[in-house]
Amino acid sequence: MLEHMRCGLLATLAGIAISAPAWSQDEVVFETLETRIDQWMQEADVPGLSIAVMHGQDMAWSRTFGVASLESQAPVERDTVFEAASIGKVVLGLITLRLADQGVLDLDEPIADTFDYRLLDHDPRYQMLTPRLLLTHRGGLPNWGGWALNPDRDPVDFIARPGEGYGYSGEGYTALQAFIEHRTGQSFEALFHELALEAGLRHSSFISHNGGEEHYARAVGPDGTERDIIEFPRGMAAFSLISTAEDLARFSAFYFSGGGLSERMFEQSLSSHVEVSPEHWGFSIPDGAEISWTLAWAAQQSGEDRIYLHAGNNGQFRAFLAYSPATDTSVAVMTNGYSGLSFISELLEPLVGNARPASVWWGYEADVAVE
Repeated sequence: MLEHMRCGLLATLAGIAISAPAWSQDEVVFETLETRIDQWMQEADVPGLSIAVMHGQDMAWSRTFGVASLESQAPVERDTVFEAASIGKVVLGLITLRLADQGVLDLDEPIADTFDYRLLDHDPRYQMLTPRLLLTHRGGLPNWGGWALNPDRDPVDFIARPGEGYGYSGEGYTALQAFIEHRTGQSFEALFHELALEAGLRHSSFISHNGGEEHYARAVGPDGTERDIIEFPRGMAAFSLISTAEDLARFSAFYFSGGGLSERMFEQSLSSHVEVSPEHWGFSIPDGAEISWTLAWAAQQSGEDRIYLHAGNNGQFRAFLAYSPATDTSVAVMTNGYSGLSFISELLEPLVGNARPASVWWGYEADVAVE
């Protein structure tokens, strides 16, 4: 199955190189979406939304809807910053792959060979962890074992043998970040700043401050309670990314144009490494689709159609990033409402194709997804 996915990827990438998609119906699609998005937001009680669509390296469409804060009624603007949450894992993925390309690290080198990580090195299974296993959520670790910003938290217990199967893990990415900071001697935020300049990201960071910044959105939970963006005093790749829809779309376009990687590493980064557990989040994958994990992204395969995606969920803030290699299209959606992704598959359908299997698997069709 994974070999079929790899072959499909290479064929699709080759197709992009020799044929350009026709976008004559773009304006009709965008005009329809403007009306539909307003309706979906009202039905789901979502205060604000920002969306950006890129074809290749060109920003094809960028729109904002609703308000950044129910209290102030300030409208969402193109530079309004939302929590992107777990989408930051894709950023760490690219940084890791670039370092591997540069010979700074080996994807299959046990991190324990050169790094003692207090939270995990109490267990002999720590000796088995490699960057590749951590990137593909095969580290045998829980999603979270405690509040990651607490420097004095207790060690984290393994829940499986590394390499045995898929298990989504923020702890795995936090361990990988700590290893990379140790190996490079730089903070993750410093490494990201270099990448952000190259990718043209203007409003993104992994550090935030609750100082009432006017360009920060405020999120609303199911009970109507509004909260500020969480204060992140240090960058945490697994959950602290704050960004705009346009910046996320630019990042996706940069990544899928090669991301500064060698051709060999780029192709390797997008090949499927492990199929996800069909009911990992408690929701099944619709028939006829497979979801796997690459070295950075989730990959949904439905027949010959492949979409790369990643979701972000910090409770009230919900975000989604998707890319279609068939049309070289990146779509970023950011919201400040608990039900902000309840209509994501309908929104994405005319832009990148049918993403419903991944949306169902993540639980967004039921508004209860957990990351």
